[in-house]
Amino acid sequence: MTAAAPLAGRVALVTGAGRGIGKAIAAALYADGAAVVIADNGTGINGDDASPLVAQEVAKQLGERAAAFTESIASPSAAKAAVDLAI
Repeated sequence: MTAAAPLAGRVALVTGAGRGIGKAIAAALYADGAAVVIADNGTGINGDDASPLVAQEVAKQLGERAAAFTESIASPSAAKAAVDLAI
């Protein structure tokens, strides 16, 4: 951890990080040095079909310390899988 990267060595799992506030939070955590899991199945606010590209694009934009988790985390097993990816 350094002043320039206060979250270096930490991992953040951010749900809803494909768009809007979640995306901004993920970007801020990444900028502060954290590795970030972008957990978003890509379903639009209007309930449109899910698209894994939403999370994948954000992870690609952020860089090598970002990973996409594209399943819904509504079930305990999927949430566990997201945590497993983070650690």
